[in-house]
Amino acid sequence: MQTFPPITLMLQELRHNWRLRLGAWLIVAILAGYLILFIAARQQALKGEYLEQSAQAARLTALAGHTGWLERAKAAKASLVQLESQLSQVESRGLAQAQVQTWLENHLKKLHIRAARSQVEQAAKVHGNRNVLQVRATVQAPYEPAGFAKLLRAVEVGPPLMAVEQLDITLQRNPRFTLIFKTYFQGAGE
Repeated sequence: MQTFPPITLMLQELRHNWRLRLGAWLIVAILAGYLILFIAARQQALKGEYLEQSAQAARLTALAGHTGWLERAKAAKASLVQLESQLSQVESRGLAQAQVQTWLENHLKKLHIRAARSQVEQAAKVHGNRNVLQVRATVQAPYEPAGFAKLLRAVEVGPPLMAVEQLDITLQRNPRFTLIFKTYFQGAGE
């Protein structure tokens, strides 16, 4: 008995069986069609990326051609210097935190806000600004419209650059409010 390698047997079967030849050609045609569709989709994706990047390059070229960037930079720097000059000066992060804590306690007592819980976080550097510190404070207390409005007004007109970050009022059985604000200082920042 003579044995043939598997490839020889497959080739002989292809020559003699027309249905196998037809199936093989059909598989080749399907793979070729898939390859053509894949190449066309890839070409469209690359075309889209190219158009997007060329549009972005055109915008950047147009922006680079504008004059006045140096004037705008100088005006922005002057605004920053003016804003920083309005900030209260502190020598350390601890003093900034203590100032906010003292201010808050004094106003809570002065405005007769009862059962208030306050928390003043440690001063932290403002990202991207070497000498500016921010102190975040939270007040939670029973909601009494008159006292609450006075406290909100005190924060509004308080030390320079004191801003409300979040305000929540819960008007259920025991109305309460939570006020979170930040105060900014200029200091060493350690």
